[in-house]
Amino acid sequence: MPLEVKKRQKRSYQIFHLIGELDTNASLEIKNDLEYTLNYYHLNICLNLMDLTSIDNSGVNLIINIQKMLQKTGRKCVLQGGSEEIIQLIQEKDTENSLRHYQNHFDFENSFLDDIKETRQKYLNMAEGTGLFKELSLICPICDAKNFSGHLLAKEDIKESWADEDITPQITDPQGNPLELSHDLYEISVCPRCYFASARLEHFGIQLGNSIAPCELKKEQIDRISKKSFQRNKILSENQKERIYSLFAEPMEPDAGWVAWQLYDRTLRGLPLDRGSIDCLEVSRTNILSAKFAPSDEERNMALTTAQVWLTEMMKQPDLYVASELAQGYVFLISVNLAMDKEREASILCDELLEKYKRTPQLKFWTDRGTYLMED
Repeated sequence: MPLEVKKRQKRSYQIFHLIGELDTNASLEIKNDLEYTLNYYHLNICLNLMDLTSIDNSGVNLIINIQKMLQKTGRKCVLQGGSEEIIQLIQEKDTENSLRHYQNHFDFENSFLDDIKETRQKYLNMAEGTGLFKELSLICPICDAKNFSGHLLAKEDIKESWADEDITPQITDPQGNPLELSHDLYEISVCPRCYFASARLEHFGIQLGNSIAPCELKKEQIDRISKKSFQRNKILSENQKERIYSLFAEPMEPDAGWVAWQLYDRTLRGLPLDRGSIDCLEVSRTNILSAKFAPSDEERNMALTTAQVWLTEMMKQPDLYVASELAQGYVFLISVNLAMDKEREASILCDELLEKYKRTPQLKFWTDRGTYLMED
């Protein structure tokens, strides 16, 4: 069976879902794609082997060589799924025992939590301040603007709480009380000159005294985003541009949230290798949060409709997403339809959610949440 490759980007990983046989010819075909990711994007690589039926020596050698090349630049290649026979062939050649193998997508997904905690702690150690949020002095990778703030929640003892009326969770203290300032307002950092925005601090340079921690975006990504400046300009009104520094100063007002999440939407669509690599779930979440801060019903409905479109697109390509993401996508889509008074469509989606995932214990939270929304 000829090799079929499906790709998408997830956080710091470019995921390659390999379907079929990884033989000599297939290895030559996929090699350029893997090396392109390695050379032009600061991403780790995940090889999803769940549907790989066979592999020969050339395929094994390709995986080992890619891992060695990634290690030289502080990155890694990990494996997800795969038959016992295939994993054994690869591990026999991995003499340095450097390839991490995750049995399934749940294990792979859980590894993100450790990465997020590690990255967050690294930035907290760099940040300044004693309040609810600490600050970092950022440098824009697009226009080189300096000395604008990125915010980090300083509290460690926080959790996510789901209120009846919310599509996305609230960040609360351990007792379930909302924080003094909305975390959703401070999650996005925005350049006050060119309006580049991101929720990921590694997308910016960071000023640390006399030294600079460089951003992790590649030149090709920066060039592509630079060419879309007209889209970012269009989002801000002339009044907002005139008071841009005060707009994103603490404490932020709801209109800052609307602008920031709309700007981040443009970043998410411009960063991946290609349109097929766009994370539909993250783009939909971004538009749901835009709707939360929308200044009018018209703009709220526009953001919810955009979220609905991306979530629907996600459901059309389920093989690009793991089960927990799809279940979460269903719950988001149910919530969006209910917010738009489309109860019949929401009910159909809830039935689909339960039919697919009610027998998966790891997804009980999402099936319970979907059922609760419809009963409420």
